[in-house]
Amino acid sequence: MKMYKILYILLLFVILISTVDVSPIPEPSEPDYRRVLRRQRKRYNAYIRRRNRRGDWNGYPYYFYFNNFFRI
Repeated sequence: MKMYKILYILLLFVILISTVDVSPIPEPSEPDYRRVLRRQRKRYNAYIRRRNRRGDWNGYPYYFYFNNFFRI
């Protein structure tokens, strides 16, 4: 009798699980190119700002080339 109770509960559990509708995995949406372009624009602007600093070559501070000991 006890075995039948367990089987009955398992059967109910299986029926319950099988009736629940599993939602399909959503398709990946198109990437937000505005975000990507904004990130690239920010990086490019930072590169230009670095390049335009006075006494600066290659993005390194002017004192980098003369003595490496007194870097700020």
